[in-house]
Amino acid sequence: MEQIEAIFDKAVKLCEQGDYSTAVDLFIKAANKGFADAQYNLGLIYDQGKGVEQDLDKAFNYYMQAAKQGHAAAQNNLGFMYVRGIKVEQDLDKAFSWWTKSSDQGHADAQYNLGVLYHKGQPVKQNYEKAFELFSKAVEQGHADAQNYLGRMYQNGLGVKQDYNKALELFSKAVEQGHAGAESNLGYMYHNALGSLELDFEKAFEFFIKAAKQGYAPAQYNLGEMYEEGQFVKQDFEKSFKYYKLAADQNCVEALNHLGWLYKDGMGGVEQDLEKALEYFAKASDLGYSHSQYQLALLYHKGEGVEQNDQKALELCKKAVDQGYPGQWLIDEINKEPHRLSVFFKKFHEKDKKQ
Repeated sequence: MEQIEAIFDKAVKLCEQGDYSTAVDLFIKAANKGFADAQYNLGLIYDQGKGVEQDLDKAFNYYMQAAKQGHAAAQNNLGFMYVRGIKVEQDLDKAFSWWTKSSDQGHADAQYNLGVLYHKGQPVKQNYEKAFELFSKAVEQGHADAQNYLGRMYQNGLGVKQDYNKALELFSKAVEQGHAGAESNLGYMYHNALGSLELDFEKAFEFFIKAAKQGYAPAQYNLGEMYEEGQFVKQDFEKSFKYYKLAADQNCVEALNHLGWLYKDGMGGVEQDLEKALEYFAKASDLGYSHSQYQLALLYHKGEGVEQNDQKALELCKKAVDQGYPGQWLIDEINKEPHRLSVFFKKFHEKDKKQ
């Protein structure tokens, strides 16, 4: 065993010196003897393509070898590959199983990843309390993603009593590690004067910019709003559109929906273009955004930018209502008298405008 450890240690030093090709040969010798750390490191090297051609099949196989020996980091990475369906069929149950094993050994990444599954209710029943417990364990190890996620739970009162100041504390800790999501969330708190914070558009803008520079879509969307409204900065529709577009290109549904509005009504320095409005509403609708599903339904109902089609409009309305958009009464009325679909739809639109 001492000889295997010596081979492994030499391979690690070679990696530190950038000589991955020689290191791989030594790792393979140790891995073939069943040395889990070597198997894991080979998985990493082939996963990342360091000094070798990237080979995700080999990465998966080496992770599996190490994971079966109880290697926590390998179990975590294996779970990630199952979640993403990387070189293996996507399987959330297997990801959950491997992350549970890794989490039970105190691996912070696995605790965070498992917390996300409980928070989303995939593949297990949604359990905010369990998610809170797992995020808290990862936070104790300084895990930035967990700090941000736990902050959001305190902010929204999910699995714990709402506490804006606790959210502020957690976001601030993650920001110290350069976490883009936390920067954006902290900016949101300043933008909306949450907790002990006073309204401060300058601070909000500062944090949104930091997150946007890292490509964080929600922050880009928020910057778009600030430039459109002229909050702290001079109103600038060109910059506003730029940031909305950056966020929309990352499938930020709020940005897609807002661009749809701008093109629909010809606002924010944008010329009216119903076809483009339809395009953006459709993209957000396909991503399950109820507000866009409703706006798209209106376009089909009115025949604006698309051929008039009340059946398509009703279909979209049902999707929006299923996700909580207020309008179940419309669906009920149409089910009773389907021949009056157009009349009921017009009533729905008029009622919606008054709300």
